[in-house]
Amino acid sequence: MDERRAASPAALLFCPLMLQALSTLILVIMLHALPALAASGDPGAQPDRPSAKQSDAMSDARRDSTPEAPPEPCRGCAGVQYFRPSAPSASTPSESNRPSKAPPALRAPASPGRSHLSSDPRVNTARVLVERNRFAEALKILLPLVADHPDQTDVRFLLGLAAVRGSQARGLPDEQREALLDAAIESFRSILIRRPDLVRVRLELALAFYFKQEDNLAREHFERALVGKPPEALVENVTRLLKVIRARRRWNAWFGFSIAPDTNINAASDAEIIYINGLPFRRGAGIRASTGIGIVGWGGGEYQYQLAERWRLRSGLNVNHRE
Repeated sequence: MDERRAASPAALLFCPLMLQALSTLILVIMLHALPALAASGDPGAQPDRPSAKQSDAMSDARRDSTPEAPPEPCRGCAGVQYFRPSAPSASTPSESNRPSKAPPALRAPASPGRSHLSSDPRVNTARVLVERNRFAEALKILLPLVADHPDQTDVRFLLGLAAVRGSQARGLPDEQREALLDAAIESFRSILIRRPDLVRVRLELALAFYFKQEDNLAREHFERALVGKPPEALVENVTRLLKVIRARRRWNAWFGFSIAPDTNINAASDAEIIYINGLPFRRGAGIRASTGIGIVGWGGGEYQYQLAERWRLRSGLNVNHRE
């Protein structure tokens, strides 16, 4: 009992010394471990925030590397492969004040050139009216637009389309019908001057000539459109219209000639004695068959007057001559 009481003060003195030594050892270990953790990268450490200049440079790099979206396809152009201009994106104040990095030869002009398509909302309104067969209302919008947008393809195409379809309205005076067809022909021709490869525009031009009964021009443009090998259904419709053009022709004319050697150019007989009304006659030496070059020419014309849908009165003349 006395020995335990004597050892108690020594034990009490030893415990604080051990705790102090242990804390000192932990502190030393932490001081050595922190530089190693910093060198290897602490996953829980917060990364340094880039400066404002670095942020601008990174945004420029992302913007330059992002590909520009393709223009939106025009769904209301009735099969013609046009494109609507994409809407311009709003630029931030920093972008508008930042000078262009492109060389002077590659910089975009200050005022961009006009597109071949109009972004006027009235064009979309007129397109909807044409799709709903309200051609008169569409023409009221499109006629002033042609003066405002003379180089816009879709404006002229819609004008021609509405004029051709509107010319077939019932009860329309002949003068107004002819004026609409003339306006459509002018619009389609102005498009084909710049884009002669547009088959749909050429077909609409041929249809305008067909309605105007200018059959030679209609047939020419129909046949040129068939060269592009359109779909089979379209070929059948064009072929049917070409048959109608041939059927409603009033005047027909033809001519020709031929040149050929002939062994009996004077159509004489080789017989020594010929019989006329049962009486014998001896031919002279000058009227025997002879050879030579024969020329034959012929020509004629015909006019057809339509009496009914399936009845026509035909009158014509045919002549030929032989030498």
